[in-house]
Amino acid sequence: MKDILSLAMMELAPGLCWTGTIKTKQDFETKCYRIVDSKLSESPSDFGCTWEELEAKMASLQEERDAQAYARNRKEEYPDLAEQLDLLWHAIDSGTLDNKDHRNKFYSTLKKVKTDNPKG
Repeated sequence: MKDILSLAMMELAPGLCWTGTIKTKQDFETKCYRIVDSKLSESPSDFGCTWEELEAKMASLQEERDAQAYARNRKEEYPDLAEQLDLLWHAIDSGTLDNKDHRNKFYSTLKKVKTDNPKG
């Protein structure tokens, strides 16, 4: 997973390159560069975005990422597909597929993941 800064730069200023860590406006203005008309430019006016635009984009991307945290957590906690299919088969075979209680391990296993990681 790319970091938020990299994603924001790729969206706002494709082709913008940088060296080192960018944390401040000064870093942005002194560590970034771009090829313009076949020449290396270190001028912020050639970067394709301002530091303020970049900060706003990073905030927006972080907000989107935070809003999807539950989905990432669920994905990590769900049993793998083969195990889910096995649980489903046993629920069907035992006749408990329609039961939403402890007798249906398929339902209770997936329900626990959803309960532990609520949406929004």
